[in-house]
Amino acid sequence: MPLPELLERLLTTPGPSGQERAAAAVWREAAAPVGEVSSDALGNSWVRVPGTAGGPSLALVGHIDEIAVVVTHLGDDGLAAVRPGSGWDPAVMAGQRVDVLARDGAVPGVVAVKQQKRKRGEGRKPVERDDLFLDVGAKDGDELRRLIRPGDNVVWHGAPLALQGNRVASRAFDNRMGCYVALESARRIAEDGGAPGDVIAAAAVQEEVGDFAGSRTVAFSTEPDLAVAIDVTHTTDVRGADPEEEGKVVLGGGPTISRGPSIHEDVFELLYETAEAEGIPSVVEVSPTARPPVCRIMDYGKFKYEQSKRERVARKKQHVVHLKEVKLRPKIEAHDYETKLQHARTFLEEKNKVKFTVTFRGREIAHPEQGHKLLVRVLGDLADLASAESHPRSEGRMLTVTLLPKPGKPPVKGAGAPAAAETAGPATG
Repeated sequence: MPLPELLERLLTTPGPSGQERAAAAVWREAAAPVGEVSSDALGNSWVRVPGTAGGPSLALVGHIDEIAVVVTHLGDDGLAAVRPGSGWDPAVMAGQRVDVLARDGAVPGVVAVKQQKRKRGEGRKPVERDDLFLDVGAKDGDELRRLIRPGDNVVWHGAPLALQGNRVASRAFDNRMGCYVALESARRIAEDGGAPGDVIAAAAVQEEVGDFAGSRTVAFSTEPDLAVAIDVTHTTDVRGADPEEEGKVVLGGGPTISRGPSIHEDVFELLYETAEAEGIPSVVEVSPTARPPVCRIMDYGKFKYEQSKRERVARKKQHVVHLKEVKLRPKIEAHDYETKLQHARTFLEEKNKVKFTVTFRGREIAHPEQGHKLLVRVLGDLADLASAESHPRSEGRMLTVTLLPKPGKPPVKGAGAPAAAETAGPATG
């Protein structure tokens, strides 16, 4: 399946822990049209979409670094010792084609396993990390030292591989996928005019080394009221996996929502209930032994004062969006249609959402195409002011569609519509 262009660029740009600069630059370039982009000395990047109503701020955090091994010693025989710099399994690393991120550019190589001396009838021992070495083709230690240095990171070589069933295999899904999802979410929120509170998408560094230095630094820099970490996970529908350990996680079963000691229960419930309400397939992943969250000591009185100050400033700039409803019948008269259309125009000019509901009575339900035809007419007549939030939906004997006002200048108070169209309730008939 074709990958989104940004995701493919993120997957193919090297960025192991401590050397995330190139991958982070790709992410920041893509974030520039979304909002105000910032970074820090550690290498973290984030973009902020300003809130519209003084609501709580939300950080969506992925980590930009990928798993790697590191060169630890250069042998006189032209071979280099390597050790996992992050979460690689030695058995998986054996035989992999790799790129060494050297000073003068990427150097191709292969991770090999030293030969085991076995007695007759003795089985092969499991591969340990001490069994691994790196071969870049150097004939001796002098040539090897001209090519690479101790401390150089080593990453998998190769482009994303398209598999059957709209599936893809690639290095760096952990966690360029999380960074992509965080940024894409912020972009869509910005396109829709923003959320009640600030939304911050972040690409944190140094997660794979285990101390979460990047995400902790991002938390202090951005000071969100709540945060959602977006990362990859293991499925339990593969051979040898045990769903009784962490729950049944199926590839293609939808996003997982973690639940455990370090996950705030209210945040879990919000995510879970939203997935239910929107009909999004999801899986609960149980993390029974997760470490507790990192906290910081703060002056609560000062925090509340600064929060109220930000809310007052936001209220001066905010425009509250209401959902207005206009009810129609499949066989509505022309005059009634024009009146209701004018009401809808007024609501949209005031930057409110408008929900059109076509109600079928009796045998009218046998001809739903009349309702669809009517809503298509509505969409065409209001195309200059609004766009549909989604395709028309059938709800029992009702057919509905919600229109979103197009971006533009905020409404001038008291201007535009006649008084009869300024009612706050639904237009019925």
